Amino acid sequence: MFDFPGNSDVNSFTIAMWESGKVVSAVCHGPAALTEIKLLNGVYLLEGRKVTGFTNDEEGVMQLTE
Repeated sequence: MFDFPGNSDVNSFTIAMWESGKVVSAVCHGPAALTEIKLLNGVYLLEGRKVTGFTNDEEGVMQLTE
């Protein structure tokens, strides 16, 4: 998930989809990819939006912390 934020391919694809009126969504660790995306108007895609993801406790229950 650490290679998602700032990935130019992910960012440009997501911006193109959003700006053309498509739905942008992500599941599991995918929301990490959306954290640094700025739209053409300079506003972050996630600005003013609620986003969910896995908590550290949930990661531990699934034994994914290591």
